Amino acid sequence: MILNSSEIKAIEQKEFKLRKNSFSLMQSAGEKCAKYISSKISKNKEIFVVCGPGNNGGDGFIIGHSLIQKGYNVKIFLGDSFKILPNIIKNIKNLITTR
Repeated sequence: MILNSSEIKAIEQKEFKLRKNSFSLMQSAGEKCAKYISSKISKNKEIFVVCGPGNNGGDGFIIGHSLIQKGYNVKIFLGDSFKILPNIIKNIKNLITTR
């Protein structure tokens, strides 16, 4: 199934209401992406995750963090850091405290 941006936004808004916050959805999406990546890539490969300042960047930090916890060698890069959203700050703090 391929969704356009307005369909994705509608689904996200519904999920935000059910979960009461956007971080919960971000956590779930990031962990599922990391699970998929770990099923396709061996641990002897280095993984680079490039994160922007928006919520997709937050997903990237969760993906990177989850892969690190699974034993992968992960490098996370943050671009455009002058407008970081609160969820990304939360993810950076989580990453730093588990390293």
